[in-house]
Amino acid sequence: MGLVLGPLQYDATQVYDAIAGAGTKEKLLNEIVLGLSPSDVALLAVMYRQKYNKVLSDHVTGDLKGDTKKLFALQLAPGRSFATASDVSADANSLHKAGDGKFMGKDEDTIFAILMERPYAHLKQVSLRYREQHKKSLADAVESKFRGDAEDALVWLVRGFETHRKHPHLDPASVREAEMLEQTMKGMGTKDELLLMRLLRAHWSRGRMADVCAAYKGVYGKALSDRVKGETSGAHEDLLMALIQ
Repeated sequence: MGLVLGPLQYDATQVYDAIAGAGTKEKLLNEIVLGLSPSDVALLAVMYRQKYNKVLSDHVTGDLKGDTKKLFALQLAPGRSFATASDVSADANSLHKAGDGKFMGKDEDTIFAILMERPYAHLKQVSLRYREQHKKSLADAVESKFRGDAEDALVWLVRGFETHRKHPHLDPASVREAEMLEQTMKGMGTKDELLLMRLLRAHWSRGRMADVCAAYKGVYGKALSDRVKGETSGAHEDLLMALIQ
């Protein structure tokens, strides 16, 4: 079904399904929505309106609460744009003052604004400066100040640009995806729907599958295609192999 829908309509369907029914699937929303550029959000919002006759930002945030709601409201805000110029050191210092630098509590508005209003290339440099200045990763800093769904969402976001401790030569977002793919195949039984979703989304983005395959090989020491073959069979295996190759 996903192949027939195409990337934009497929993402809209995944967002809707994450909200529909009993309980919101926040981790699925993280994967689909967080990290999208302002232009990608605008396109998704148009598709969502056409397909479901709903305002994307209102529909998503209406099912969330607290810090998670604030974060997604910023990410999906109509007219959102990246800051044209910002200082790496200033952003690193602001993040520290708003989080770990506060004895009690946190200034989530400042943290969210920086993470939502800066492009990944800039945030990668900010995370390097943060580690250099404060001897702590930005992901660890986030984990120390947030809990629950907000923590999951922010860690997901930060892992997309922060250099991996054990694999500094690999693209952070690709390492994150490789680890998520492994999670779908680890243990008893393969999570077929999640595996298909993650491979489909990597397949649709130009050059992304090659980066994910390289990251998987770097992290786990084996080819992603070999791992998938060992967990699937028949027509399903053939489909997944076609996506990877």
